[in-house]
Amino acid sequence: MTRTVAGLALVEREEAHGRVRLALVDHAGGFSRDATALTIDRLELYDGHGGTERIDGIGNVATLEAYRGRGLASELLDVAIERMRSGDAAGSLLYGIDGFYEPFGWKSCGDERWVTFEVACGRAERAASPDGSRGRARAMTDEDRAIVADLYEQIASGTVGAISRTGDVRTWSMLDPSDVSIVERDGAIVGWAWRGTGLDARTNVQNDLPGTAAFVELQAVDIDAAWHVVHAARDMVAGGSEGSLTRLATGAPEGHPLRELVRAEWMDAQLIDVVRPHGGAMMLPFSDDADRVANGTYQFMPDRF
Repeated sequence: MTRTVAGLALVEREEAHGRVRLALVDHAGGFSRDATALTIDRLELYDGHGGTERIDGIGNVATLEAYRGRGLASELLDVAIERMRSGDAAGSLLYGIDGFYEPFGWKSCGDERWVTFEVACGRAERAASPDGSRGRARAMTDEDRAIVADLYEQIASGTVGAISRTGDVRTWSMLDPSDVSIVERDGAIVGWAWRGTGLDARTNVQNDLPGTAAFVELQAVDIDAAWHVVHAARDMVAGGSEGSLTRLATGAPEGHPLRELVRAEWMDAQLIDVVRPHGGAMMLPFSDDADRVANGTYQFMPDRF
């Protein structure tokens, strides 16, 4: 027997990469419409010491305009919470709008931590880093994908709340090599700049920061590599159709090489920490472990959902 919620059929669909879509479906009038829907992703969050906690990620919460104002999204969230609590997740993570999710038990994971860099840069300046190393930036190839994925996991494993999506998962399938600049040092990949062109979260950040080129990731193994990565990102902006932009922006938690780069005053840059007490990354803990990992969750953009 089909379960109904608020007079609509509750439907669960399996999608690619382990994602599940829950929907309240209206079958009236000979048509089937998802009146409201959301998705649940299987995630792992690093605890900062190499271990992980299993987390369910909520995303894509949406209600058709004709069905709004009836509390359907709230009804569906209650169903999703029931489903997640009955599984193996230690908690549920989402990126929330201010003021909506607290009544359900989600709470802020802390500050959003960002860094911005000025775009202007000359070729001679980036020949060698202040530490004297010479990095080489090049376009990413499909052959680099597995190396970059492994390097990401190495970097993330030391960061509390960093999201892990190992294997053939959606994040890496979304990564377009033409949108990535790789940095090599001594023949090894030591970082990358990923614009994330077309990703909604990146576009939203860029819209909020006029004149700024938002990057989904500027990742590096150390401060020296970070210097080369920022220069590679600058070149991506200067060589593209957005040459009028004057800043780069990306997420960078405490301890990230980008933040160390700013504090070393190797570049003209700024640290920006935005407190989001009622929105941003939010955790609904089902256990004490999830509650602990949630404190200071790495604010990846777009949180690797």
